[in-house]
Amino acid sequence: MNFANVKALLGRWALKAAGFSLPDTAALRSLLIQGSSHTHSGKVVSEENMVKIAAAWCCMRILAETIGAIPWGLFERNDSGSTAQTRDHPMALLLNSPNGDMTHVEYREALVFNLCGHGNAYSQIERLGADVVSLYPIRSSFVTPKRRKDGVLYYEVRDENGRPVDTPRERIWHVKGFGSNGLEGLSP
Repeated sequence: MNFANVKALLGRWALKAAGFSLPDTAALRSLLIQGSSHTHSGKVVSEENMVKIAAAWCCMRILAETIGAIPWGLFERNDSGSTAQTRDHPMALLLNSPNGDMTHVEYREALVFNLCGHGNAYSQIERLGADVVSLYPIRSSFVTPKRRKDGVLYYEVRDENGRPVDTPRERIWHVKGFGSNGLEGLSP
């Protein structure tokens, strides 16, 4: 079973657990697909306020908590071609302790929550010399990937005061969902 099937099954389970019937599910899907446009009721639904919809919140929480709890690791290929998990590589240590404020489960939950809500997950990369020492998630609504005329990719990250700060690609880890332009994933 692939990730898309697991995601669909979890979504149907969450909707059922939240008490939505099939007609309600179709209405909810219609409501969410319209994004920030006006709905039949005249209400505006954006990515930020969609989490106020119980079924959407439930689905996002279940996906985030489930994927957050799945073990992950770093694998390396040996000379014979087989792969084995490595625990002593600096990146393997980082995956199990991404920063001083979050556990690896909380970090992954934040990534999945941003992917579910925005189609993109971003993390600020902190380095000590050439080594990556921490990853801090950034709210996806604060980040816009852009390409300069010379083709160089960078990220416009709004700070806590809403001011845009151009950040080089090397300082951002970007996990993209399904998309069409290669720069960013589409919001589900």
